[in-house]
Amino acid sequence: MNQEQEELLERKCFEFADRLSDIYVEAPDDPTAWRLRQLHFAAVKTGVFVRKSLMHDSRREHAHHMLQACIHALESEYWLQLLVSKEPFEALNQALQQVKEIIVMLSQILKLKNFNPNY
Repeated sequence: MNQEQEELLERKCFEFADRLSDIYVEAPDDPTAWRLRQLHFAAVKTGVFVRKSLMHDSRREHAHHMLQACIHALESEYWLQLLVSKEPFEALNQALQQVKEIIVMLSQILKLKNFNPNY
């Protein structure tokens, strides 16, 4: 993964967490607010682990943080699917598409790391 792709991934994670922050702030009295809180936490952790991975020189630590980012992205996707099944609205559907793109990017990175010992 080159630096341009890493910056794109980091930007996508930030935009995803920012979108969910907006949704969470707009719905403080919503009965599903606890789900939004969990979703927001997972989304933020995705971005945090991507950022941590980009700061490490060690391939092992880089891969570990990318794996953690992928786990939190999958958790975000799960929470979004639950929320969309209860109350589908456009902002959640857009966030679901965003997290799916992030998961694809993270999966590609992890596959590359597992199959390319020189990465």
